[in-house]
Amino acid sequence: VLAEELQRGRPVVDHPPPHVHVLGPDGRAKILIDCESGAVGLDSHTGVPRAEMRRILREVESRVGLLCEEWRSIHGQI
Repeated sequence: VLAEELQRGRPVVDHPPPHVHVLGPDGRAKILIDCESGAVGLDSHTGVPRAEMRRILREVESRVGLLCEEWRSIHGQI
């Protein structure tokens, strides 16, 4: 789902705290985004190779501002 949307980066309608789900052919991950500090953190993952997970985290981090804007547009204030 998210793999296509974020080119890996659009929040899915969900619940707080702000996060994105990344789904791929071999696994999935849930990445928390801190809209105040701009930090990202891995909440959980399965089946995603370590190198790919690092790449995904960098990609999410590079788009955290956009992701937080999208989260706010869906969920209101954080």
